[in-house]
Amino acid sequence: MNPLRRLYLGYRAWEDDYIALLDALDAGRPVDASWARSAYRRKAVRTFEQMSRTERAQFRDFVWRFRGWRGLACLGGLLVANCVLGLVVHLTWPQFGPYEAIALVNMIVLCCALGIVKAWFGARRFLSLSPRKLLFVLLLGMLGGLVGGTLAALSKGEAPLDFIRRAGVTIAIGGSIAGAVYLAAVGLLAGLRNRELAALNAKLAAESERERLSTQLVESRLRLLQAQVEPHFLFNTLGAVQQLAERGAPEAAALTGHLIRFLRSSMGSFRPESTTLDAELGLIDSYLQIMQMRLGRRLAFRIDASPELRRAPIRPTLLITLVENAVKHGIEPYPAGGTIGVTASAEADTLILEVADTGTGMAELPGSGQGLANVREQLALAYGNRAGLELFDNTPHGVVARLHLPRE
Repeated sequence: MNPLRRLYLGYRAWEDDYIALLDALDAGRPVDASWARSAYRRKAVRTFEQMSRTERAQFRDFVWRFRGWRGLACLGGLLVANCVLGLVVHLTWPQFGPYEAIALVNMIVLCCALGIVKAWFGARRFLSLSPRKLLFVLLLGMLGGLVGGTLAALSKGEAPLDFIRRAGVTIAIGGSIAGAVYLAAVGLLAGLRNRELAALNAKLAAESERERLSTQLVESRLRLLQAQVEPHFLFNTLGAVQQLAERGAPEAAALTGHLIRFLRSSMGSFRPESTTLDAELGLIDSYLQIMQMRLGRRLAFRIDASPELRRAPIRPTLLITLVENAVKHGIEPYPAGGTIGVTASAEADTLILEVADTGTGMAELPGSGQGLANVREQLALAYGNRAGLELFDNTPHGVVARLHLPRE
């Protein structure tokens, strides 16, 4: 394997390791102990843990942007530019040899680039620089100048101690100035970066709060709509019971059983945010049993849904509102009565619920009535544009109401 290929694979492995580390931290998973076996990796784990999710996301984007050959090409371009700049320094100040100037420029530029990256993605660490850290950077600048001067003396065949005695103070002062400039630049960048992060975090917090309030508002409106539907059903059902009682119907015991079942089901399913299709169909069956006793042979009904679809979650009150609409506006006004069919089917990721009656038809159906308007508003609030309600003529007469809901 050629060296360039080996360098590329090592660089990709480094990127993959750190992306996996960021993913683990964002997902709340513990970091693999075998991965953090070296002190350098353990320091990286601590550094990333101190970052916010926003900073880690931005660092991940940075790594992806310079992933693979693109990052190596950028690094190579930077080294070439440093070499050119070093030759310019050599031609401007001949006392610096070409190799010395190139080494000096590369050291300064690469250290500054590393410091800028650290200040950009770990800006909070630069908010409180202790005197010890400041002194460390200044001493490091002085030491770097002395080491560079020593190497320059050796390259010219001069004794390092003689060179340091002659130019050591100048080199130390220059290194200290370079360290101070570096600190000032990094501190300024870190301050600007922290202001940007504070503004971004405040914006994200405000958006999260708006989203939470919006969700609460939607749920409150849905509960209000369900609260409007619940007494409507109960009063209609009690009205049917009253009519049968006034006629002295012999089915009073059976009717009472259906009423108890209906009331128990309605109290348990109207109030939650979600119910199952099976529970809703049980409520519909009790309601239609009561209506059948009231209307006699003028009403027949059937309910058809597979066991798999019966487990599907749906919003309460949607389907039974359509059933009540079919009884009230389709079967009751029609002298001959009719049949109500409630069916459930699925197409891809869509649950299709259908209420079909053979009553009076569309001409007598108030399409803008409160019940249908309530259903449409609940669909819009709960599902947005992922759900819909269709109304069309049945054959040979009557109406079909079809709900399209996302399967969850």
